[in-house]
Amino acid sequence: MRGGRRRATRQADATQAAIISILEDPNAYGTREEVLDRLEDLAAPGTEMDDVVFGPAAWRAAWDNTLFGGLDATIHTWKRWLSEDGSQGGSLWTWSGTARNGEPFELPGISLETYDREGLETSAIVYYPLESADVRRIFREGG
Repeated sequence: MRGGRRRATRQADATQAAIISILEDPNAYGTREEVLDRLEDLAAPGTEMDDVVFGPAAWRAAWDNTLFGGLDATIHTWKRWLSEDGSQGGSLWTWSGTARNGEPFELPGISLETYDREGLETSAIVYYPLESADVRRIFREGG
């Protein structure tokens, strides 16, 4: 049993690291479709991302909106963690770039994730340390 747990933890760690690498420089992973294909390969079928401000979406659609939704933006991960058995993890990050109106924006956030025994992500939920109205305003107007 211990070997199986260590394997799951290593695989979840590799998945988490790969996702973070893609988010920090998506252009290094090819075209929009190639980036989304790679992200999709790192999640179990049917995985959704729930954003407490922007709502839930299928995994691919959530990343498409985040990375290619009309904003010039990047995500920098400050800290990531994973449970001992590899079933749960999370990250602390900053999403920054150009808001809808052309002004710079910066939004801090935290993501909490779950992983299956193969190390694929099975769910993610995104939180911000701001009120929902403030997140939407910053997204539109900068700040």
